[in-house]
Amino acid sequence: MAPRRKRSSAGRRDKQDLPSIPLDMISETLLPFPAKDLCRFRLVCRSWRSLLSDKDFIAAHMRRHPPDEALIVVGHAKRRYKDSCRPDTILCEIMDISGRVVKRIHSTGADGIRNDTMVYAHANLICIANVTTNKSYRLLDPVSGVEYPVPDGLAEEHASHKHDISHNQTFYVFGLVSSTGERKVLRVLDTSWSNTTTDDSNPTRQLCEVFTLGSSSSSSATQHQIWRGKKAPPNRLAVGINVVVIGSIVYFSLADSVRTQDYVASFDLETEEWKPTLPGPLSANAGATGHFGSIASLNDSLVVVERDISINLWFLMDFEKCLWVKQHTIQVDFYNSYAFWKKEFRPLLVLDDGRILFLYKEDDKGYNRGLIRIYDPRTNTRTEVAEIKRCGAVEHSTIGHSSSCFDPDSSTSSCEDRQAA
Repeated sequence: MAPRRKRSSAGRRDKQDLPSIPLDMISETLLPFPAKDLCRFRLVCRSWRSLLSDKDFIAAHMRRHPPDEALIVVGHAKRRYKDSCRPDTILCEIMDISGRVVKRIHSTGADGIRNDTMVYAHANLICIANVTTNKSYRLLDPVSGVEYPVPDGLAEEHASHKHDISHNQTFYVFGLVSSTGERKVLRVLDTSWSNTTTDDSNPTRQLCEVFTLGSSSSSSATQHQIWRGKKAPPNRLAVGINVVVIGSIVYFSLADSVRTQDYVASFDLETEEWKPTLPGPLSANAGATGHFGSIASLNDSLVVVERDISINLWFLMDFEKCLWVKQHTIQVDFYNSYAFWKKEFRPLLVLDDGRILFLYKEDDKGYNRGLIRIYDPRTNTRTEVAEIKRCGAVEHSTIGHSSSCFDPDSSTSSCEDRQAA
């Protein structure tokens, strides 16, 4: 048997003596590459994998490659107590319009049980409520993993209502003020169930407060880091449902007592004032014969959904002139007639080719089963995109797309631990 050849020690020394490239230089070299290519680079070595998973690198890549693909943020409803023995850690998923999950966000409490639920998603943030702490709220940036706590307590102007809201409904919504770059949170608190509220100047029995998120101005930090009481809404709002944010304007449908009139209330986050209540298309157009269904945002336009023998989508063209135009009609012959009138239908997006992405919810053993579909008006057909068995809040967004290639699964409570590992 021929003797084994000894491996040259010089070769090992040459490999060890190769100069190492600084990580910041590698980072600048990799940033121009698209996210799909960076997925492959994770296999080069551990240091590259660690770099590509770093939240600062992901955020820098997102800034250089703004997401242009339509995405859907799907919240998962928390399991009922009797089902809590089954795994339940998924807070929400981010899907593309084919139904492929490009990012999944997990959340678990100290006892291993998920206590969080997604309330809303907008302006690259996700609003999360913790149901075990009297519904405390916080905002999550799914790209960087940074969480922004929302302050407790009431605005100074509403201090006398402290006991009126402890067991009443509260709704949070937020948006971006483009002129200043500020992100503001609007909170509507419902005191209608209180027996102590006797404020005749507020017949809606709803309080309105605003909070500025992460103010960078030291001179105004104290002022902005607390809730500021604002004028009560001019009409009673349908809190928690039918809320739309377009730019810095928040739109609300009205509560059941006046909802059939299809009027829309709106709050300007820039001026922090209520705008005049807007008559909907069913009130403004004598030719409309259907019933008010909901409001939605489609391609940055306010839309009223009219339910008739078909579903009509009315787009707001001019706020001052109250001009609505019916741009799309969805035939509903493929719906069960009972489900059509009793269940939730909400359009999410009009695609470039005219197809309409929409959400349809129906009851399934106590949970809301969500069906995301694409309707083609040219052929009067629908395409199944995804089914969510325990469907919570669903929003159209573009957040978190590039980062999903680097880190498809993330947690709201252990991002730092995972990075350190």
